[in-house]
Amino acid sequence: YIHIHDFDGMMIAFLANALKNKVIFDMHEIYEGYSYAKLGFVYRMVFNFFQKKSFKMIHVNDEQKNKIKDKYKNKLVFLPNYPEQKYFNPIKKEKENTISYIGYIRDYRALSYLLDCSNELSEYSIGLFGNGTELNRLKNEYGNNRNVLFYGKFDGIKDISKIYRNTKILYCVY
Repeated sequence: YIHIHDFDGMMIAFLANALKNKVIFDMHEIYEGYSYAKLGFVYRMVFNFFQKKSFKMIHVNDEQKNKIKDKYKNKLVFLPNYPEQKYFNPIKKEKENTISYIGYIRDYRALSYLLDCSNELSEYSIGLFGNGTELNRLKNEYGNNRNVLFYGKFDGIKDISKIYRNTKILYCVY
């Protein structure tokens, strides 16, 4: 089996003749019928070819499932990329005035925008949950701010409910 992420990974696998193996196509945000290129029909034609060649296709939301050709829906495996609801019913806030970023720490610019505001948001604590390539750089620059907390790596199953209970505002970077 070969687990391939996204459209560009499928293109490389095709060029490397890897599609003769059982390929699991992890679509992430790729939807059949959507045009991300000026030649949308070419994109759809190639995407349909990859659907045909895939052993299984992982989809992460219902919109993807709805855009797959009916004859290939038996290949779909649903693997949501969000936490299970059972970990969040009900969420009772334990702390007030907490802004949290939860995820891989790689977008220095977007995260530094938040941390630059820490002095002006002195009534809030700002927590970064996760590990990543920019963690040390951010710690070096903002580690002395009294309301900025770096929690580092966390267990996405065990810790996520507590993290959300202690979060008033979620800072998302995309």
